[in-house]
Amino acid sequence: MVDVKEILTAWAISANPTEGQAKVAAKRLSICNSCENKLKNRFGVTVCIECGCVLSKKAFSPKENPCPLKKWD
Repeated sequence: MVDVKEILTAWAISANPTEGQAKVAAKRLSICNSCENKLKNRFGVTVCIECGCVLSKKAFSPKENPCPLKKWD
């Protein structure tokens, strides 16, 4: 099920993150960069093929481990 509130919150945070939020997002993105479940779509945007989220935004999710594969401990 899609959590619209989580998605909108992540996008909002990504526009002006705190230092802590930026560090968490950077760590999450480094994990995504080595994941076989990422894909650059036809618009040049990297998305997760498991959930369909834009990774550069999902990394800012306020949830503790929103990765569908639970790779973001």
